[in-house]
Amino acid sequence: MHNDLISAVDQGNVGALALLDLSSAFDTVDHRLLLAILQKRIAVTDSALAWFQSYLADRTQTVHLQDQVSNTIHIDCGVPQGSVLGPKTLIAYVDEMEDIICGPWSSLSCLC
Repeated sequence: MHNDLISAVDQGNVGALALLDLSSAFDTVDHRLLLAILQKRIAVTDSALAWFQSYLADRTQTVHLQDQVSNTIHIDCGVPQGSVLGPKTLIAYVDEMEDIICGPWSSLSCLC
């Protein structure tokens, strides 16, 4: 990547690098948007879509530290980490990112 940027600049082109921090990606998945993506882009419908909706709905979180327990909070975004579906639903959620960055309207010459 470094060599590609240096070569582009040496040839008189503009070189740019966009870095994406996915360290909190699992925590930031919007449930409504994910369900819409599953339905429209991946064609998940009917009972399968209802199952995903049920899987994401009514999630709560608490923190346990020794004998202390935090208040329970309602989770309205994110996908469960450590589950089989967590990574797969995250991939479905971010799948369109290349289309957004390297879409036909973009003037960027992508290496995507």
